[in-house]
Amino acid sequence: MPLPATTARRLAEAPHEPGYTACFGCGSAMPAGLHVHVVDDDPEELVAMVRLNTAHQGAPGFAHSGVVATLLDEVISLALWRLLDRRCVTARLETAFHAPVPIGRDLELRARCTGVQGRKVYTRAQVLLGGTAHAEAAGLFIDVAENLAHSG
Repeated sequence: MPLPATTARRLAEAPHEPGYTACFGCGSAMPAGLHVHVVDDDPEELVAMVRLNTAHQGAPGFAHSGVVATLLDEVISLALWRLLDRRCVTARLETAFHAPVPIGRDLELRARCTGVQGRKVYTRAQVLLGGTAHAEAAGLFIDVAENLAHSG
């Protein structure tokens, strides 16, 4: 069940734990990080933006495919936490690369939950440029909130 809009907006204001800036995907304190930032999270889908640079490239001018997979993983994780209030880790991430992802361009990231079965959360995400999907992922994530509660 989606969170109330006011709760979702509050959660969208801070990555992970409030004030946590050391995330490679969205943390502001990571010089070579991805710096993914959320621009919209309605109850059905999270939308984020990113602009990759030369630190993220594989072939000249294009993002390394591992970085693209990381973007998909990150936007899914953010969506699950912010839209469903679930802390999850990746169990499986199946990626499809449709076109090279250029660096130096504003990329749109979209993620949504497609199903929940106990602690298992099924997801989909896209990396888009100009409305065209350059990469997509389907994932299985596992809710680890219980593990986090017992870790400290």
